[in-house]
Amino acid sequence: MADYYSVLARAIVNLDTQDAGVRQELYERARNIIVAELRRQDPKISALTITREQAALETAIRRLEAELQQTAPKRTTESRPNHPGKLRIAEIDALGNMPKALAAMLFGIAYLAAIVGFSGVIYLRGLALVHADIIQYPILLVVMAGLGCLLVPLSRTVFRKLRVYSRSPVPAAR
Repeated sequence: MADYYSVLARAIVNLDTQDAGVRQELYERARNIIVAELRRQDPKISALTITREQAALETAIRRLEAELQQTAPKRTTESRPNHPGKLRIAEIDALGNMPKALAAMLFGIAYLAAIVGFSGVIYLRGLALVHADIIQYPILLVVMAGLGCLLVPLSRTVFRKLRVYSRSPVPAAR
C-alpha cells in the first residue's frame, strides 16, 4: 500500500492557492491516476486490491482535509504569511519515505560490497590455481565472464526490487 498521505501533502504544499476547489481537482486527478495505474499492472490486480488502494487514498484525503480545516482559523488570525499547516505537512512529507529509502540504499551498498568481495575471492583463488598450473588463465577468464553474466542480471533484479520498495508504487502521470 502506497503512502498517499505524503504524496498528496507534497502536492498541496506546492499549490499556489488555498482554494478548496483546486484541492478537489487534485484529489480527483489522483483518484483517476491510481485506478488507471493499478489496472495497467501486470499481472492483473484484483478488484479487491484496487478497492483497498482507493480506500487508502480516500483516508489520506480525509486526513489532509481535517488537518487543513484545523489550521484554517489560525491562518485568518495570523498577520504573518507563514502557514503552520503547510509547514507541518511539508515536514511530515520530507521524512515520510526516508526510512524506506535509507534501508534500500544501505542494502544496495551492502549487496554491491558482497558482490565485489565474492568476485575478488573467486578471481584470487583462480589465480592461485593458474599459478599452480592446475588451470589455464583463459579458463579463469571464461569463469569470471560467466560469473559476471550471472551476477549482472541478479543485481538488476535486486535493484529493481529495492527501487519498488523505497518508492511509492504509483508513478506520476506523464
